Amino acid sequence: MDFFTTNEMERKTGVKRLRLHSWIKDALFVPSTSSKIAGGHGVGSLYSQEDLYKIALLKKLLERGMHGKAAAAMLPLKWNILDLRRMGEAFKGHVLLLCVIRRFENGQEIGSKRFLEILGSTDQSGIRLTGKLEEYFNIQEYDDAIIINMTKLIAEVDKK
Repeated sequence: MDFFTTNEMERKTGVKRLRLHSWIKDALFVPSTSSKIAGGHGVGSLYSQEDLYKIALLKKLLERGMHGKAAAAMLPLKWNILDLRRMGEAFKGHVLLLCVIRRFENGQEIGSKRFLEILGSTDQSGIRLTGKLEEYFNIQEYDDAIIINMTKLIAEVDKK
């Protein structure tokens, strides 16, 4: 398993160390490893590949207006993000989406559902949605949706 330093985490996710430290302090993100390495002038944290994906996902959810605790609740996903990466490789030409639909009352989130969606091209004319996205978007009680392209997020972290 590969591990990354804080400098590498910053470069790959675009999240500055002070921001990450505040997320850790506020319990929005918990690194998968408590391993420390000695280096230079002090001791630095190590982050796993999955940590990098989760940090990038948390950043995207916060940028899209989710509150901290709600966004953090998306991180212990049922699906291991490394498994998502392998799924993406298996479904070449398809896109894996993380979909979060939410309900609000008096400005407060009162409920949400999250699920994975596979977006696949059926022919030259367009895109076909498979699975739960169509089903959930027919439910009138949900107020908004956040959709994150996990295929792209994973590729962006991997290429940096």
